[in-house]
Amino acid sequence: VVTRLSGTSPFSAYGVLNDAGTSDGSYIPPVLPVGTGAADRMIPVVLDVKGGSVYPYRTELTVANLGASPLALSLRYTAKLGGGSGAVPLTLAAGEQRVVPDAMAFLRAGGLAIPSDGSNVAGSLLVQAPAGTSPDVLAAGARVSTRSAVRDGAFGVFYPGLTLAEAANGTAWVHGLQQNAAMRSNLAFVNFGDAGPVTLRVTFYGPSGQPLASPEEVPLAPGEWLQRDQPLSSRGATAGSAKVERISGCSRFVAYGVLNDAATSDGSYLPMAR
Repeated sequence: VVTRLSGTSPFSAYGVLNDAGTSDGSYIPPVLPVGTGAADRMIPVVLDVKGGSVYPYRTELTVANLGASPLALSLRYTAKLGGGSGAVPLTLAAGEQRVVPDAMAFLRAGGLAIPSDGSNVAGSLLVQAPAGTSPDVLAAGARVSTRSAVRDGAFGVFYPGLTLAEAANGTAWVHGLQQNAAMRSNLAFVNFGDAGPVTLRVTFYGPSGQPLASPEEVPLAPGEWLQRDQPLSSRGATAGSAKVERISGCSRFVAYGVLNDAATSDGSYLPMAR
């Protein structure tokens, strides 16, 4: 907890999670006080997939109770790949931070019928707190990583769980996408599910701001996560941005990008701008 003791200037704070073997760094953004609204936090995706790496991508989950009383949570998983949707309880003691090394194994152990046969499994995870809980009390995030093929350690990317108030309610932008021999980018979306299904329109823009070909519409059921792999590649651009507009439905949504190193599969999270 970082508290300003004197002065009036705004400030920020952040953490970096470093892999001891590869020195891979994951940026951990601050949890800023919001004060009102629900405490629930949407983690866009937890997964166990083969991907393009020699080793699978797996998810480490971190949740923290910043309050002075125990917090009874419900981890609501909405499957996109493999099935097994449902909810698993998790209670945190006052002030406790829990790091779950394998989110999928934890959800299976909690009774969810997520396949364990080596097939790809993925879906969103809504960390739900009791009604009336302050959003400043709960923090949640996930790190997806894969083992390095050439040295001990792993490469991965951390992304935060967002509250409903932090989700987009109309239009969002994702900047910093790249597509070249050294880097590739993916773009992903999740429906927060607070008010039913939504349809998003996604328009891509090139490095000079020019609209690119083939805007697309993305329908999402409540809680549904969806990823578009390397969307700039088919549009002939080496860099660009994505404009994501809700064109039907009322639920809020989250959009984000992941910038991946072509050699190591190291990922960098590109948050949306609202």
